[in-house]
Amino acid sequence: PYNTKFRGPSYDQFFAGYGGGLSLTYQIKRWSVEIGGIYSSILYQPNEWYLNVTGDLNNGININQGFRRARLDLFKIPLNLRYRLTKSVSKWNIYALTGATMNTAVFKQYEISKGPLSSSDPQAKPAPVRPGERNVDDPRLYRGFFENGRLKDNIYFTANLGLGVERYFNQRWSLFVQPVYQHQFLSNGDGFGPNRDRLNSFSTYIGIRRSLLK
Repeated sequence: PYNTKFRGPSYDQFFAGYGGGLSLTYQIKRWSVEIGGIYSSILYQPNEWYLNVTGDLNNGININQGFRRARLDLFKIPLNLRYRLTKSVSKWNIYALTGATMNTAVFKQYEISKGPLSSSDPQAKPAPVRPGERNVDDPRLYRGFFENGRLKDNIYFTANLGLGVERYFNQRWSLFVQPVYQHQFLSNGDGFGPNRDRLNSFSTYIGIRRSLLK
């Protein structure tokens, strides 16, 4: 998103991550309710914009600080509703799902670069922080929840929409592949973290299911 303090432009970026976890599902006929816990890690490179600028445009700007790389360790709690699209239970099962996920950044790592900055750089035009805006110099924005960070600065929600294909080996065991799109909403302000990032994601879950009931 557009940065109001340093007038940095908005940008899009694709990045990859990995994770793993467990879930429990309660099934009634063709409907299933699923809740789980997933620990994941993502690594991305934010657009370089400036946390702190010394000097002014008339006398010259001396130092810049910008993001080089960011890593987030997230704990996710998804709650999904699944509907089986196949009419009868066979070796193959196709289903659709929708729901929401609570995402909490438990650890944050922001790598900061420093170096000279030309006064002709259009991003070097700091504007004052208005009431209600996020102050990027606040150190609490750089701490995850397990690093004594505030919960409101480390939590965001996503809406989930996806499909799944499941292959049964017997009545108890099956293998599934489940692609899911997750769209961010309900974050603190209009984005997440000091740069107000919007973390929309496409995930492919691969795993094994075991029935706990006979």
